[in-house]
Amino acid sequence: SVRDVQVKPMQAQLFATAIEDGMIKMWDTRNHAHLVKGIQCHSGPAFACHWHPEEKHYLATAGRDKMIKVWDTQESTARQLYSIQTIASVARIKWRPKKKFH
Repeated sequence: SVRDVQVKPMQAQLFATAIEDGMIKMWDTRNHAHLVKGIQCHSGPAFACHWHPEEKHYLATAGRDKMIKVWDTQESTARQLYSIQTIASVARIKWRPKKKFH
């Protein structure tokens, strides 16, 4: 099941979904039957995702696996930039305004 949906700030036709199987799936509203990109982000359910407000290709993800990850989604295969181990599952995530990496 879908745990979170986030519209891309600088491209409102694109959105990302956090899925219970640990994936983040990106979709385009102009062709909703076609998956734009899928990223296996977490070893357990992905609970949340959030697009960076200024770095348009950066997506942060969080999940039951106690990980927060930052992805560069610009290329056809997303590249993991950072990961942070936490002490508990992460249910929500949000970028801080005016901060590039946190």
